[in-house]
Amino acid sequence: MHRTRTRTDIWRQITRQNRLARAGYPVAVKIASPDISHKSDVGGVVLNLADEMSVRAATEAVIARARAARPGAAIDGVTVERMVRLEHTRELLLGVSRDPVFGPAIMFGAGGVAVEVLRDTAVALPPLTTILAERLIARTRVSQMLGAFRGTPPVDRAAVVTALLGLSELVCDCPAIEGLDINPLLAGPEGVIALDVRIRVAPRDPSIDPSAHLAIAAWPRHLVQLATLQDGTSVTIRPIRPEDDSAERAFVQALSPQSRKQRFLTPVNELTPELLADFIDIDYRVDMALVATGQRDGSEELWGIARYTRASDRESAEFAVVVLDRVQSRGVGTALVTALMSVARGAGIKRLNGWVLAENQSMRALLAPLGFNEQVLAGEPGVIVVEKALS
Repeated sequence: MHRTRTRTDIWRQITRQNRLARAGYPVAVKIASPDISHKSDVGGVVLNLADEMSVRAATEAVIARARAARPGAAIDGVTVERMVRLEHTRELLLGVSRDPVFGPAIMFGAGGVAVEVLRDTAVALPPLTTILAERLIARTRVSQMLGAFRGTPPVDRAAVVTALLGLSELVCDCPAIEGLDINPLLAGPEGVIALDVRIRVAPRDPSIDPSAHLAIAAWPRHLVQLATLQDGTSVTIRPIRPEDDSAERAFVQALSPQSRKQRFLTPVNELTPELLADFIDIDYRVDMALVATGQRDGSEELWGIARYTRASDRESAEFAVVVLDRVQSRGVGTALVTALMSVARGAGIKRLNGWVLAENQSMRALLAPLGFNEQVLAGEPGVIVVEKALS
């Protein structure tokens, strides 16, 4: 139950906030109430106030209008904010809603006071990546206004994407969020700034898996680790990300024909878009793909990939590993398979198995010290089945 704030309480708040306002007029005064979502609907916003007397008068006015329009609303006071000096801005909306089946969903679209009239929004499920955020933006009409038109410079689109990614990360990390609205998010050539934010939270059972509220598993950053190769070189081993699509395509193209044959058990020149999507877009709660990355000419380069796909029995999984030719025999494959076994064991998988060409002596030599057993596949003399129990 909200406490009714006295005029003295409110003026104390105004005095504190107005000290900040003195650092730079003009300012805006906004009604502060948990029961009023759209402040402009009740006359709860006054802009471009140039001095303290104007702030005091505006405060009295917005509180009086809010009480008249919403007699039952709890009025906490007002918020005093410096006016934003961004030019050529567009008003956008970022939001979060919760579906009883799919969990949290992220909204993007046209913002401002006409948001309900325009109804220009698109929805995506978190976690978002740069690619998914760009696709979300592109599904709205307001996206066409983010570029240059009629002498107006384009907005900093990368800043809009960054805001969406930050919102996605917040939603993934905070399952208590039931709803969130950033309206408007001003986007201009110099960046973005949120003018008004409203968040609704609800208690959550701490014993529940914190990622259980997501329809799509978030990128498991806790699995990122560093490994040291035989020659002392450090590599990063991490779960694959959707934005690794270009890197994986380039990785496969850089493999020698022999390495591609040994990995796919058949000659492959490049990954089709469908196969690439299968390799990149995975549910981390079911399957896993780990990549090893190193540095080349100051940039991150993909050196190896190891993955498992869970079988229908849920307790076993088929695995595969491939390493870039020029970094083979340095321990990249051993580091990847060791990390993959650890992840699989933690996921409840009890057995890993895979197919290896009999001619692939380097892979057989890699797996044998790690405890993998070999069996000749009946009817396939050129193929060997390797298997290891994890429990």
